[in-house]
Amino acid sequence: MTVAATRIGHDAERVAALEAYGLLDSELESRFVGYLTMVADFFGMNQAAIAIADDSDLIIKASVGLGDAVRIPLQGSFTEAALMSGEPVVVEDGSSDARFHDHPSVVAAPFLRSFAVSPLHAAGGERIGVFALADPRPRSFSGAELQNISRIVSWVEAELAAERESQRARDVQRALQPPVKLDVPGYDVDGILIASHDVGGDFYDWRSDATGVALTLGDVMGKGTGAALLAATIRGALKTSVVTEPGCVESRVATAAVALDEEFAAAEAFSTLFHAHLELADGHVAYIDAGHGLAAHLRPDGRSALLSANNQPFGLNPVDSWQVGTVTLEAGDTLMVVSDGMLELGDGTLSALLTDLADLGSAPRLAEAVESLILRRSGRSAPPDDVCIVRVRRH
Repeated sequence: MTVAATRIGHDAERVAALEAYGLLDSELESRFVGYLTMVADFFGMNQAAIAIADDSDLIIKASVGLGDAVRIPLQGSFTEAALMSGEPVVVEDGSSDARFHDHPSVVAAPFLRSFAVSPLHAAGGERIGVFALADPRPRSFSGAELQNISRIVSWVEAELAAERESQRARDVQRALQPPVKLDVPGYDVDGILIASHDVGGDFYDWRSDATGVALTLGDVMGKGTGAALLAATIRGALKTSVVTEPGCVESRVATAAVALDEEFAAAEAFSTLFHAHLELADGHVAYIDAGHGLAAHLRPDGRSALLSANNQPFGLNPVDSWQVGTVTLEAGDTLMVVSDGMLELGDGTLSALLTDLADLGSAPRLAEAVESLILRRSGRSAPPDDVCIVRVRRH
């Protein structure tokens, strides 16, 4: 057998790209299977596959017509020829092609005759894998069909790159979340964020200082990576202001608003925001609610009340001053701050929300209670909209 390629071997840049894309250790990509089925049918081909290449094997990420195949030796294969040349390898009849006429896949099962294999490139140009079509029948490929294959390859490359960016955004969002619980004397402080998509615009944070705890929960207009990036920017600005403006919620929010004015204008976005400072000694909470309106004071006797939304949303327009509200947590009281995803889990009314918050407020483990509620109401683990919660319970 003569193949115009030698073993691809170890390529540090290619391996680095595969690791950055998270493809070496990932499972089969089921999201591509339906698309490959459609593509195989469109071209009238028996097999279609998306695969990536490690040092010695072709690792199947999604396929149609290949059965349970997961790894295929790369050396001397059609795919290695495409990867080595960097160009598509198109064969109309393998049995009469000098490069492949004695290839094992041609002379024995699955007795392939026609195939089109195109290299897949990472964003930096590294050849990380292939898109392949194959069939046991000889066939020709028109110029229009080759152009369509090229478009498919571009789409697959874009999808892989988008998934990489989404994964990076998920990693950043997870890294920016505070610990699950904050240990402070006399109080339990915990929170949770469950995104409806890969990433979202909801965020929460807390930070201890000399006298208490700064608490933040926000909901950026929009969804996806853009909202998540702006959420991270807001969170960072508020965290900085907590350090530079200790104990004064008005100064903190005002400082962050001025710092972020250009970012909000450029993004044409805004955020609802609840930012507060809890004094540990007496349970006094000073807060600014910027168009959020979803913070509740729950008492152990069953009484509950929503705190007032006393300011416009964060980032809409510069304001001269921010109105500060107050509430005091007595022994047994709970402060619950949530995003509007909690409304969508109920019937959309504030009375139903308060009922849900009372249940979550008394739950021993917040995360388990929220996950159970989402599954019970929506029938799936991901909520219809991002759900973000901060809970403060005074002993």
